[in-house]
Amino acid sequence: VTLTPTAFSGAQWCADALCATPLSGAITVASGATIYLREPTARSDTLGGTATSTLTSAVQCLNSSTASFGTDSTSCNVAFAGAGFLVTTANHRSCSPQTVTLQAVQSNATGSACVPAFNGVNRNVSLSSGYTNPTTGSKTASLNYVTSSGGATSAVASLSVAAGSATTLTNLYFDATGTARLTGLTYPDVGQVTLFPTYAGSAATNDTGLALSAVSGNVFITAPASFAFSAIPAAPLTAGSPFNATVTAINACTTPAATPNFGKETTPATVPLTSTNPLPAPGNATAINQTVSGFNAGSASTNVTWNEVGTVDLVATAANYLDSGLTSTGTQSAVGRFKPAYFDTALVQGCGSFTYSGQPVAITVTAKASGGVNTTANYAGTSWARLVTLSDANGGTGTWSANSIAAASFANGAGTAPAASYTFAVKATVPTTIKLRGKEPTGADGVESSTGTEATTSVRSGRIRLQNAYGSELLALPVLARLEYYDTVMSPGWHVGTDSCTSLTSGNFAYSFPVNARNNLAACETSGTLSGSNPALNLSLAKPCTGSPCAGNIGWTNIVLNLGDAALGTVAGETFGRCTAVGASGGPETPANLPWLTFDWLGAGATNPKARATFGVYKSPLIYRRENY
Repeated sequence: VTLTPTAFSGAQWCADALCATPLSGAITVASGATIYLREPTARSDTLGGTATSTLTSAVQCLNSSTASFGTDSTSCNVAFAGAGFLVTTANHRSCSPQTVTLQAVQSNATGSACVPAFNGVNRNVSLSSGYTNPTTGSKTASLNYVTSSGGATSAVASLSVAAGSATTLTNLYFDATGTARLTGLTYPDVGQVTLFPTYAGSAATNDTGLALSAVSGNVFITAPASFAFSAIPAAPLTAGSPFNATVTAINACTTPAATPNFGKETTPATVPLTSTNPLPAPGNATAINQTVSGFNAGSASTNVTWNEVGTVDLVATAANYLDSGLTSTGTQSAVGRFKPAYFDTALVQGCGSFTYSGQPVAITVTAKASGGVNTTANYAGTSWARLVTLSDANGGTGTWSANSIAAASFANGAGTAPAASYTFAVKATVPTTIKLRGKEPTGADGVESSTGTEATTSVRSGRIRLQNAYGSELLALPVLARLEYYDTVMSPGWHVGTDSCTSLTSGNFAYSFPVNARNNLAACETSGTLSGSNPALNLSLAKPCTGSPCAGNIGWTNIVLNLGDAALGTVAGETFGRCTAVGASGGPETPANLPWLTFDWLGAGATNPKARATFGVYKSPLIYRRENY
């Protein structure tokens, strides 16, 4: 920028504050450079210049330390005074004590330099202050000031920050450099404030006509000392549900209080609100990043949402308040604890589209945030998850087994009961639909699945029946195994049914061969081969007569379909086992692991289906029989 000295007739451009190095001619100022202007006459001039680079924006002049380039609309007037106070004060945080200096100076006889106006004297100085930004307020500043050369003696003054209300600083001491010290200046509010010190000479002080007022440095900014949080609801909070947080700009007084001018600035201050330190981890949450605005009396409330289980720290930060270079912050640690909003339940049906009464199924419980936005992955382990118990929301009277999920079993927001079962109190019960509800125990956070998605399944009572069979010892003997379920659709009772999950093999059948005077079958003299498909399976027993004559090969074997999980061995004096071929024992039978298809056949509790196959008994009455041997 090129500055033209002719715009300041009689003024002198200088390279230093004392003008030991005067400058002449057109003055070119590089970016970031500082030059000085000396004017021996008290008057006002307007600074101007031209840009010398096409990359340089239009020349602007700012006549205050808080103005901003591109936004300041005041004129670039430079006021030159013959005498005045050079004030030094610093931007600071509200209610943080500051030292302010007033240096009384005046022009020397030739107008070539500023010299102290006072030297080791006490003077009465009038001091007032005014709201600059914001332009109104209600708080009063206080200060001490030095009244002796040693600095040990001081007086206390209250300074009303309101235009036109002045305080007299009686016997304010000025040292040999014309400097007085105001100590402990404390202002409990925020904003930009201007100090107005004035002095009028008199005959009593031998300085009649001397008039001093501030010519520089009398504007300071106080920023909030910090921010405090309040009105956050007590834990537990709900993941994904907005909760209130009130942010208050406070001062650094002995008893911290709100700074009511925060938010009343010409451009009202706002405060970014962020989150840090999520515990136990960020999980599926998105970091909080929003702006708090609308401050009234120094406070503003906002709705905040955290989408995870655990805790999080909230941080309020106002950077470079009013371009002061001061940053204020405040933290609320461990907000929460947050709990899930609800559970979703899901299961894999035990048998395609339904589940048998007593059949184990895998049921999964998933913790969710409000609105179903995401799974709360932090709902895991004993620190953050809870025991969850499953029940029938439809109020069924059946009995549950293995229907709890321990807190330690939850990981990434989900836990599974791998073998939960629901069993009818009475076997003869029609198919019933149950709704799977997951719920924390009484005294916990009360999270349950009633407001989430709850899986349903139709529970059916099933059994397998074996029918007794008899026939000639000269022919294979079929034994029918029938899959049934209970219903009242056609008539109350057990009906033939089919499913996609029941599978049997020949090895699931066990045989018994008691030997007595009326039974001549030896162990494994016959065995069965399974054929067909459910619901009607045919166990074909090989004929025991393999030679001629074979009149002694008549008798019976008891057959048990082992639906349990262990081999039968000896039951009520009968030894059961598997037969793989005629006359060859195959050892223990293979358990089918289908206990839900057992039935109370004898009135003494659920047992495996049992039948007797008898060889050498003819079917009667007969109308016609023809057998080829």
